[in-house]
Amino acid sequence: MEHSAEVRELRQCMDAFLEERCAEKLKGSGDEAERAKVKARFQREAWLADAAEKALKIQIVTHCIKYTHSGIKKEDASEIYDDKLSSIPKGFIGTHSFKNCPIDLSSNNNAPNMPLFDFFQMVVNGKSILQRVMENDDNLRAAFSDDAELAAVWMAAFRRMKESEGRPASHTLARQVYFPLEKGGYHLLAPLFPTSLVQHVYLTLQEARKSAKEAQKARSEERFCTHGYCEYPDILAMKFGGANKQNISWLNSQRHGENWLLASLPPVWKQNRVRLPLGVESVFGAVLDGLPELEKARTALIAFLEKASGAYTNIHIREKRAALLEDMISVVVQWAARIRGQEGGWSAGPECRLSEEERFWLDPGRGETDPEWRQRRADGQWLEPLLKRAATWFNARLTTPKLRMGDEERHVWKREIAAAVRQLEEGGIA
Repeated sequence: MEHSAEVRELRQCMDAFLEERCAEKLKGSGDEAERAKVKARFQREAWLADAAEKALKIQIVTHCIKYTHSGIKKEDASEIYDDKLSSIPKGFIGTHSFKNCPIDLSSNNNAPNMPLFDFFQMVVNGKSILQRVMENDDNLRAAFSDDAELAAVWMAAFRRMKESEGRPASHTLARQVYFPLEKGGYHLLAPLFPTSLVQHVYLTLQEARKSAKEAQKARSEERFCTHGYCEYPDILAMKFGGANKQNISWLNSQRHGENWLLASLPPVWKQNRVRLPLGVESVFGAVLDGLPELEKARTALIAFLEKASGAYTNIHIREKRAALLEDMISVVVQWAARIRGQEGGWSAGPECRLSEEERFWLDPGRGETDPEWRQRRADGQWLEPLLKRAATWFNARLTTPKLRMGDEERHVWKREIAAAVRQLEEGGIA
């Protein structure tokens, strides 16, 4: 019988899967009769016939009850497969919130069914076997067997995994909540564990950790990294299943029995004491050079400029450079905003050795008690010398053996710093 390319590929993948499992079973077995029995059991049609019988005791779920108590039997309580994405009102986050929902598999005794669970998760041409079963895929049915009637029976048996038997039921070992109604009535709610949503969160955090590890390694090796990263601090790992993680569900075994909980806590702000720039002649030196955030932003900008040096400039390079420069300027401006927020008049003391333009910039509150100083500050003559000093300092901080900063770059820094300083003066940055 002639089959399509996809049917042939599905059969090849299934046969390869069964050959691998068969080889594992044959390890250490020297009895030829026993080996022949094992090989016969792992022939595609024989294995699928056995799998179809096992599937009668397996259920596809998005919400599983055995996380509440592993002793609950499948036939005694209901688990749910919910693909009704429109059934939840807008504004609620849950299993319905994302497409390609991870699907879990559950049975009374999961351990013997793990090979079958792995079979359903096998992906061919972007679709898992389980997804094809749920879609009643014609190619998968044809790949099962040349006997169309037999293949249809197996497909029907696999598709019944998404159907819960009998009326919805809870269990004495399950959680139950009495929700009060009017006139003394109540709803009895049975919360179930959202294993599919938990898997989605788990995979998201795994990917974030991998991305963070790559970026941090690149930073430690002083290499450019093409992506940033995000961190999720104070994660709590909730354990399920003990040593027998697979007895809870298939996805629980994939998560190594862990459910990662994000910290539901208010942020802890680290308020550093503001240190006034006293005893120095300019903040454009040791004061700003000592800011860790500035060093981080400077390193990122230098790495990008060195990598882009000599390359044909385009809008993407210019936009990236502008964004990294903005990060560096933002650190300086935010630091200045904290200094400007202190009680005015600190720059009038003898311990302040800053130039007049820097005093005008960093101590605007002094004008509330010093009218003559306020008038001199209002004429704005101090701004141009301040911008020149800042731009020269930027040039020096960004010069490396590979990067030579000149008047053209100084003009760029001066223009960008001027915009930030004006925003600060106008109250756009607190």
